[in-house]
Amino acid sequence: MVVELALWPDGASGSSEAQEGRVPQVSLMQQIIELNPTATAGFLARFAEESLRHYLDRLAMATQPRGRDSRWVRTGETPAIMARESID
Repeated sequence: MVVELALWPDGASGSSEAQEGRVPQVSLMQQIIELNPTATAGFLARFAEESLRHYLDRLAMATQPRGRDSRWVRTGETPAIMARESID
């Protein structure tokens, strides 16, 4: 499946020099859309390249068979446990 993005992250065409730095981000967006067709380029454009890379890694892990040999290591940017206290 080949996915073409008609929208660059800032809405401009892809030919300017300023867009050359965005090529890796657009590539990540294309890979994400291949794995998750419900994601849109407009939605993904809101996220930083690092966040897109993290999400793509999670999607790739989700496509692997589950079982005894399946491993996922939580990265440091997401806490394992979160709690909220009421201010009342």
